[in-house]
Amino acid sequence: MNKTDALWDVITDFTGISLITNAGHYERAPLRGVVICCVDSMDTRVRIWREVKKYEPELYIDTRMGAEVGKVLVVHPSLSNSCRKYEEDLYPSNEAHHAPCTAKATIYCAAGLASFIGAIISAHINNRRPAGIIIDFRNMQLLGGVL
Repeated sequence: MNKTDALWDVITDFTGISLITNAGHYERAPLRGVVICCVDSMDTRVRIWREVKKYEPELYIDTRMGAEVGKVLVVHPSLSNSCRKYEEDLYPSNEAHHAPCTAKATIYCAAGLASFIGAIISAHINNRRPAGIIIDFRNMQLLGGVL
């Protein structure tokens, strides 16, 4: 199952909200509502962020995973401080750490990140200001809340 379909299942189960997903390459479509970025390339992430800044959706959620450490960043595009903090964590793909893919060993990490996204969206629709998270799944440690 691709990431967008899996995430759609989790969010729908958590919130009952109907979603529009795009499992293909991002082609500069208008970004509105809650935007969830689940891409593998930092360059693609930077391109999507440029579009997010143009449209200022309600909420922007960026998920990242390296082996068994996951990060979910939450950005409030209408708040300049939130955008500035997020932009400090953007860099070109050639500067990214490339860990070997061990999908069977880390699928539970992706599922864990999807559940955090569901909780973030639930907080958002219940008028609570959600924050992001960094988690080390292998050692079962919360490494911090972010943005």
